[in-house]
Amino acid sequence: MGKSTLCTFLAHDLTAKDRPVVVADADLQQSLFQLRAMELQQSGKNDEDAPWDLMWIDCRNRNSVSSAIEQLRKVPATVLVDVPGNLSDDNVAPLYMAADVIICPMTYQIFTINSTKRFAETVNKINPKARLIFVPNGISARKSIEDAKKERSYGFELQHNFKGSWLTRDVPRLKCFERISTLEYTSEQEDRLKSAFEGIYKWI
Repeated sequence: MGKSTLCTFLAHDLTAKDRPVVVADADLQQSLFQLRAMELQQSGKNDEDAPWDLMWIDCRNRNSVSSAIEQLRKVPATVLVDVPGNLSDDNVAPLYMAADVIICPMTYQIFTINSTKRFAETVNKINPKARLIFVPNGISARKSIEDAKKERSYGFELQHNFKGSWLTRDVPRLKCFERISTLEYTSEQEDRLKSAFEGIYKWI
């Protein structure tokens, strides 16, 4: 499960709890924006039928990013921004600087752990007030207890490096997460994500 998928499921979960949600797609590929358009066309539904609002932020223009941030600050809702993980783009930096919470999906592979650490160090420098949440995702359940504990220790070590950060419960690699929809959230997806998401809500 990547950033866009996690963002989509989180938007659905918050909506299911009667929280107004706005998702801002800041990815140049517009993956969520295009998926929503395709789903509406195929279903014959309108934007008003969607469970949560979706907008696109044009990160090719820094003024557009700044304008979008000011607009989103006035929205009476939980705002989720699907941001590219590449911090080398100066136009993306203001989105991280404006964030209250930064959620980082990750795996326990040593390469991913190290890249997640470097990413967290960078965003921590540009926005030290933002709270970091690490979400171990796509984790295989077919392993020994010892291997599971060892992998989990990598996550705790990462959390220890950043004061005030949080490591959620593992999100398993499951077939039900392969189908992504901006319009529908299945009961199985909700149930399987409950422990990770409830931890996030409680911690925030």
